[in-house]
Amino acid sequence: MVSESELYRKLIKSPARVSILYYLAEHGPSRFLELKKGTGLSTGAIYHHLKSLEEFVIQDENKSYRLNEKGLRLVALLKQEGGAPNTQFASVNDALLETSPTLLKAISFVSFTWLFRMLASSVALSVAVLIAGFEFCVLINEKFSQSFLFLGSFADPVTNAFIALISLDAFSTLFSLMVSGAFEETRKKVELLFEPALLSSLCVGVALLHLAKALFSLGGYYSLLSIPVVVWCTFTLSSSLSYFRGIEFIPSLFFPFSFTMFYEAFYSLRYLDFPSEYFNTIGFFALGVFSLFVARWIDRSIKKEVKGGIKKAIL
Repeated sequence: MVSESELYRKLIKSPARVSILYYLAEHGPSRFLELKKGTGLSTGAIYHHLKSLEEFVIQDENKSYRLNEKGLRLVALLKQEGGAPNTQFASVNDALLETSPTLLKAISFVSFTWLFRMLASSVALSVAVLIAGFEFCVLINEKFSQSFLFLGSFADPVTNAFIALISLDAFSTLFSLMVSGAFEETRKKVELLFEPALLSSLCVGVALLHLAKALFSLGGYYSLLSIPVVVWCTFTLSSSLSYFRGIEFIPSLFFPFSFTMFYEAFYSLRYLDFPSEYFNTIGFFALGVFSLFVARWIDRSIKKEVKGGIKKAIL
């Protein structure tokens, strides 16, 4: 049997649920639209949190929501222990979970966050996914060798896939350091640079990128299919960085673009004998640096807003 104090500790972590409880305690029985207008939450968020509060909030014969005796006791305990409703979030991901749970769950499912949780808890599964993803990349490189060379015409498919994966892994640390500025935390993560869970998650994203390029090279309708696969790849790589490096999901969306720009700048160095390549190299490098600063600015902005509470969405 879960005690009221344990329920309190669970509920107090959710500003949206606390706001629903406070609103019903202050205004009494309320229809759904009244509850939505009073809390500022979305329809999906209210349904999501009402289901979590089913032990404390009931719906009467008039289809109005109200607190039962257990809910009234809990609100009294919340007021005694915590005072005003808490509108502070630890991250923008937490804020999205409160205000748009359906959207966040959909993104998490598509970007393999559920798989990353499994990888983080199982070394054997991480190694298996890493091997499977790596073999897929090698097979694609063998079939479309002219389209996926990473180090030039002398790179064999295995070396090509290996260098691409390791480079992406190393760049994830640089990106995290530049965006979050958490030097001590990033330094510790450098020590785990080649942890199987992180490598396997990145390998899933790289495999999707290879699939997109293979579809594009086939031409016709296949090239159109490459577009959603590229978007899928972007979400997967960004989700991987967010989950394992602790970066907010929104700025982490710049990670694939930033890596691509620096890769193109590096690749252009092979052709510096041509004057036009100087401009290409400088341009790609500048776009890569610019994307890092934009991601850093977004990270600072959303953290500042989250620390402020996003009161408009909750109160």
